[in-house]
Amino acid sequence: MNYITSSFSLQMIPEGGLIEVIPCRLNVYEWGGQWRIGHEGTAQNLSKKLGFPVHVDRTPISLQVGDEVIVCQPVGNRLATGTELGADVELAYFHVIIHPPLRHILGQVRKEVIHQWRLEHDPAYADEDGCE
Repeated sequence: MNYITSSFSLQMIPEGGLIEVIPCRLNVYEWGGQWRIGHEGTAQNLSKKLGFPVHVDRTPISLQVGDEVIVCQPVGNRLATGTELGADVELAYFHVIIHPPLRHILGQVRKEVIHQWRLEHDPAYADEDGCE
């Protein structure tokens, strides 16, 4: 599932999941994700920049391996308490990808390394594997 959000929390990540964060541009026409914008000022800012209405939706999300998120956040220091985000505030965009837990990835790499080593050093294994 793809999402476009105004925040990101570690509570959204499945247990053991790895995240990759990449600065990006917001291209909603290619992205097509579900909107989860939690602040009215951010929704107004995005509406102005994109030219169509973006609505506040605070429905919680729980991400799974394979899910991707575009996070839209104001550039610069944290806003003072009680300050509203204006439509002219610059936003930065980050592409967050949820990967499988490292132990799963390392297990797959380990299996592949063992498989390659046996192919190169164990003729009987290579025969079993159907390699010539």
